[in-house]
Amino acid sequence: MRVIAGTHRGRLLRGPQTAATRPITDRVKVNLFNILAPRIADAVVADCFCGTGSQGIECLSRGATHATFVEVEGTALRLLRENLEELHLIDQSQIVRADLLRRGIPAPPPAGRFSIVFLDPPYRLTETAADKLWFKLNEAKAAGSFADDVVVAWRHDSHLSLAVPPDCAAAWRIADQRVYGSQTLSFIEEVQNAK
Repeated sequence: MRVIAGTHRGRLLRGPQTAATRPITDRVKVNLFNILAPRIADAVVADCFCGTGSQGIECLSRGATHATFVEVEGTALRLLRENLEELHLIDQSQIVRADLLRRGIPAPPPAGRFSIVFLDPPYRLTETAADKLWFKLNEAKAAGSFADDVVVAWRHDSHLSLAVPPDCAAAWRIADQRVYGSQTLSFIEEVQNAK
């Protein structure tokens, strides 16, 4: 894994030798950040199921103000901290050890409300687990954790037909989906921000 652009362009990131994380391929990451590029400068980012932090670190390298990293797996957290320390990004970061499906998205940092949220679970989601994540988004929205123009970038296996559950349809919509073989990127917006 490497940083694609910005102040840390080309830097290699430490990654675990475990199935507990699912690193994003360079092809998918390049396309993801081409889409998000106009939103990154000064963004406050939540990198959920972050593994060793590739997506949040990419945002910080490209000018995001702050990144909150959420991960439950111990080895990934250790490598994440090492990556942030090696790149001198620890002061722009918050690390939260949590199971997102149980705890939910953490409160935003003092830097501001989250404007970019990455959901990138390292396993094949069932529809039931996907529905839980939709409800975690609703909880965070109700708590005021998101900026008015928040975008959620959700990477999932292409086999999952991601759909907004009826109980969440008044709040969220899938604005765009891009399929890259076995992986799909779904971009989610709040309904009032639909264009």
